[in-house]
Amino acid sequence: MSADTIAGRLAHVVAFLDAEQALGAEGRFGHATSCAAACSSVFVHAFRAWSRLQPVEWRNGKGEVTVSRIRSPAATEASIAQLIAVLNHAANAEPPRSDKRPIYKPLPARQVQRQRRTRIGVDELAKMFAYAAEPDRQRGSLHAFLVASVCTIARPGAVMDISVAPNASNGGPAPQLST
Repeated sequence: MSADTIAGRLAHVVAFLDAEQALGAEGRFGHATSCAAACSSVFVHAFRAWSRLQPVEWRNGKGEVTVSRIRSPAATEASIAQLIAVLNHAANAEPPRSDKRPIYKPLPARQVQRQRRTRIGVDELAKMFAYAAEPDRQRGSLHAFLVASVCTIARPGAVMDISVAPNASNGGPAPQLST
């Protein structure tokens, strides 16, 4: 999992704390929330309820929202899984920063992920590659996406984390996809 993915999931939890903090006396949580409080089922239920109402947004360089969609339950549970890792890390630290561990778990994937409607077979995949690689067509990006999808076992999040930019933040030279 990439650091960007982890940071995004944890930023969603911090946004929840920000929203609760902004409620003042009406909010139950906020920046001063202890690890022990964050380990409670009350915290995770409040987070799930809040998260359900928060769209996923993409912003341009000016900070303007360019794309927005409904947050999936799976995205919320991914943030919860990351929060659990952080809280367990606090309990495992030397010296421990918390004596509590989360009493909750993320909901199972089969419960929060959409049902797969179709599965693409080898024949269909071959047709897709042939279409993307037709001569004299500008479908290089589609071809690169198909290659990356096959290489990551069709995990869209992993495909989106691939960067061909020379200044990619992966700590080394950026991987190059051939088109």
